[in-house]
Amino acid sequence: MAVTVSSETIKEIAELLETGMKCFYHIPDGELVYYPDELNGYAGFNEEPWSDSMDKVEENYHAYLRFETMESHESFQVMETFVANIPDQRIRQRFENAIAFKKPFHNFKFLLLNYN
Repeated sequence: MAVTVSSETIKEIAELLETGMKCFYHIPDGELVYYPDELNGYAGFNEEPWSDSMDKVEENYHAYLRFETMESHESFQVMETFVANIPDQRIRQRFENAIAFKKPFHNFKFLLLNYN
C-alpha cells in the first residue's frame, strides 16, 4: 500500500525523531501521534501526560506507520550514499571532506544547509 506523506510532515517526523520521540503516522487521516521513547533518552519518563497518545496507537496499531530513529552507522551510510551520488566532482569532494573528519553529521548538515 502506497502512502503519500507531505514534505512538511516528513520534516516534522524527522525533528520529533531527533528529539527522541516515538513517532506514528495514522494512515487513514494523516494524523501524527508521538510520545517519548524510553530507549532514546527518556528512560523512566512520566507516562501520564502521554497516555492518550500511547493508548490511541496501541488500540489501533495496524492503522499507523511507525517511524524509528536510525542507528548512527545507518545514518552515516545514508550520508555516504548521498555523497557518492553527487555528480559534480568538486561538490562531491567538499561533502567527502565534511564527513571524513570529527563531527561528520554536524559538518554534513552545515554544508548541506549552507551550500550555494
